[in-house]
Amino acid sequence: MKKTYTEKGENYLIKRDNVVKAIEYKIIKNIEIQDTLSKKNSFSNIRKISKYEYEILDTGEKRKYKLGVKRSIRGLDRSMKNLKRTLKNNFSGAKNELFITLTTKRNVTDVKQLKKIFQGFWKKFKKKFNDAEFVAVFEKHTSRNSWHIHMIVKASKHTVLNIPNNFIEELWGYGFTKTSRITNIKKDNELNEEDRISFKDKIAETFGIDKVINYMCKSKTKEEMPSGERCYETSKGIKRPVITQVKYDEIRARMGNRYKLKSAYTRLVRNSSTDAIVNKVKTEIWKENAEQ
Repeated sequence: MKKTYTEKGENYLIKRDNVVKAIEYKIIKNIEIQDTLSKKNSFSNIRKISKYEYEILDTGEKRKYKLGVKRSIRGLDRSMKNLKRTLKNNFSGAKNELFITLTTKRNVTDVKQLKKIFQGFWKKFKKKFNDAEFVAVFEKHTSRNSWHIHMIVKASKHTVLNIPNNFIEELWGYGFTKTSRITNIKKDNELNEEDRISFKDKIAETFGIDKVINYMCKSKTKEEMPSGERCYETSKGIKRPVITQVKYDEIRARMGNRYKLKSAYTRLVRNSSTDAIVNKVKTEIWKENAEQ
């Protein structure tokens, strides 16, 4: 039985002098504000018991370290949180963005080998599209015991990025690929004529940007990642969002009337034995006014 569980909480007013985390996303022009009951650093909230086990101090929960070649689940979750923020800061589902899957005919069990193959692919890709940037994640297909890649690509100097899947498959050269337009359109017949011609080569699915990001940030498919290896890679032009610790009234004053509250929600973390609240996090999403 788990020591803690999470449930939806009732929203509350954040106190003006509370120190909050402000995450500023450039592309989607959002500011995410997080107010947390527990201000402890995540690392200070852990006590090592032995080389096999550690304790989470504010809940008393005991967990086992992932030994051997696998990464720790805690470290993996932290990586996926950083990945999600990076994706949100750089991609919005615009027409100059594509979602691409790269697989191999033969099983590639060594992720380092797949990363070398990917580096060669990206060099060839950049020769064709020198303004391109990417975020790529490496996942293991457990039934095949083989690694594969999901990536989002954008080309900043292009209004529309039209790359048929057969071009990607030929450039990749190692197996099956799938190239998708990132859009909320559900039916292929709703695509305009230009898109239908450009993507006539097996664009089987289209995704909303939120679905793509959540799909790329799944922890479970990356649990086999060897310790010390990154779960994802980015090109040089990919930027992380600006994250600051600031008083709530200060960030609100800086936002002024340029931002409107888009959504707000609160999560409660409870001790399953006592039902006591051990942590509470309120998140506010503020969106910049389009007319500003």
